[in-house]
Amino acid sequence: MSTPQRTSEPRKTLFVTGAAGYVGSAITALAVAEGYVVRGLSRSEKSDATITQLGGVPVRGDLASLDVLRREAATADAVISLAAPAGHDLAAVRTDEAAVAAMVQGLRDGAGDGHAGLLIATSGSLVVAPDPAGGATDEESPLWDDPINQRVACELNALRLGRESGVPVVVVRLAPFVYGRGASGVRLFMQGAAQDGRVWYVGAGDERTSTVHVEDAARLYSLLLAAARPDKLAGQVFNCTSGDYPTFRDLMAAMGEALGLPVVSLAFEEAAAACAAAMAPMFPGNPDGAATLGGLMARFRSAANVASNQKATRELGWEPKEKGILEDIRHGSYVHVAAELRKTLAL
Repeated sequence: MSTPQRTSEPRKTLFVTGAAGYVGSAITALAVAEGYVVRGLSRSEKSDATITQLGGVPVRGDLASLDVLRREAATADAVISLAAPAGHDLAAVRTDEAAVAAMVQGLRDGAGDGHAGLLIATSGSLVVAPDPAGGATDEESPLWDDPINQRVACELNALRLGRESGVPVVVVRLAPFVYGRGASGVRLFMQGAAQDGRVWYVGAGDERTSTVHVEDAARLYSLLLAAARPDKLAGQVFNCTSGDYPTFRDLMAAMGEALGLPVVSLAFEEAAAACAAAMAPMFPGNPDGAATLGGLMARFRSAANVASNQKATRELGWEPKEKGILEDIRHGSYVHVAAELRKTLAL
């Protein structure tokens, strides 16, 4: 692996954790195309190859490699934190906090007496409680006091570390459904449905959820990187949602149509049990762990989330341009996914 070096070249250096992941790959490709030198944290040879193919430079390490994170941030003009620690407990929160603290310190050290570079932390719009009346929420809406995961704690830690250090930290809240390229959660749900022989939603399925195409998400991160005054972004939060809010029933109906499978309603308890059964292989000898995660997934698949994107469109000039999630499932990048899965159904 090469070591980071300051050069006289005008190209800016961007350090990305999660660079080989789903959202990270889109961001890395776009940043390289826009002239950045992208150095991406990598945990494996496979990730090395992905980052290299995208035009970036792999840097071996993980979120526990604090010296690596600090060093890379110190030689970067900006940092994007995408990688999430494994787990849904307080240990995962502490891992994330330590990693962000190391990168914040690196940006501070690298700035010397000048202005520190921007750190973009990643959260999710599900950190906000649903509007009781079913309306839209925004970045100022109350946080959920019973969140599905630990994103709330990670977001608050990142903003606190920015305030305490003077390093500008901004948070992007991704929609629950980031889609496109025939991948992400939509693909996983379709694969699970093919194995189960049915597509299901919880209850009436009337809850609406937020969505965003992965290419549109990458462009929002790009706009933040291009800000003329990163210090003006310090402490701000931006929802990264397309403005398209399908119901879970409509979302699952589109998957059922694509797969040629029946679409059914399950009570919450049935949905949690179905999720737990599907995840049991991940928890050998630990049925309680599977049950806990199954309950969280059932909540995810029934959580109302209508997160407004007006702040990002107004203040950053962001304009989601890609096709909506239902169209992408029926006529876009998930058509070939459905075709391959239908072959397994015929066996």
